[in-house]
Amino acid sequence: LAFNPLHGTFYLENLNCTASTSPTQASVAVGCIDEIDPRIGNPAGPVVINVVPVYNCMPAGIVQGPGHDFFVGCGGHDGVQFPPLLIIFDGTCTTSAACLASEINIDQSGGTDEVWYNPGDNRYYTAGRDMPNGPVLGVIDAGTRQWLVNVTTGSNSHSVTVNQFTNQIFVPTQSGSLCGTQNSNGCIAVYGRQ
Repeated sequence: LAFNPLHGTFYLENLNCTASTSPTQASVAVGCIDEIDPRIGNPAGPVVINVVPVYNCMPAGIVQGPGHDFFVGCGGHDGVQFPPLLIIFDGTCTTSAACLASEINIDQSGGTDEVWYNPGDNRYYTAGRDMPNGPVLGVIDAGTRQWLVNVTTGSNSHSVTVNQFTNQIFVPTQSGSLCGTQNSNGCIAVYGRQ
């Protein structure tokens, strides 16, 4: 869930969109991001006002980045895995078609459960526990919208957070060699740039 201050609305990941047809492909799996108007004070409650399709992606995390960018992590759902994919779209869009047209796809990282934007170093971080070759911490430059690196993490590392003042990245992991002397207990791995 992410707040869009540009519209006063919320974006919510929707894993349960159905198969659909994209403009360039035959039938493909599609998730979506629902834009919700909270309609504060309206007794009828909130309402979905826009649906942003994300093809070959089951959205599993969304965060606002710099300016009007929104960053979406893609993961698997209900036993279906997708090739690595992350998506950035323009939060000023007001229609499904405009949002879809603004999407930037990054395919070097994915299998994501949670995402984070760190204003301290202007980077996105992903907890890619379901990457095909093993779990990774994905790093994306938010300014250039380019993938930078995948760093190996531990088993089931699906959460990530960053201290914006020190730029240290925190990734909880299950037991394993990454945890050193705590390898039978699990730990929180701390990453930093050198």
